[in-house]
Amino acid sequence: MTSNAPRKDMRSWIETLDAAGELIHIDKPVDPLTQMGSLLYQSREKALLFENLPHGWRSLGQAPANVRHAALAFGTTPDKVVPLVADRMGKRPRW
Repeated sequence: MTSNAPRKDMRSWIETLDAAGELIHIDKPVDPLTQMGSLLYQSREKALLFENLPHGWRSLGQAPANVRHAALAFGTTPDKVVPLVADRMGKRPRW
């Protein structure tokens, strides 16, 4: 099975989440060991993009745990994302 759809990457998924209003940007410094987990726990409905982690790192959190966000990543609806992923996991892509 081959697809003519453009391949998506993490940056395009972040842009899609942002455009859909599903992303909160965290610009303030966050300690990943003492603060990040608490912020992720509090945000069950929105993805968080931590943009000011130590050593210049950035991190996307909570998005993979939300069916709406996964549906955006796969370009489908929440009710179709699980069957779609299951179908894709059973097949090896042809590059």
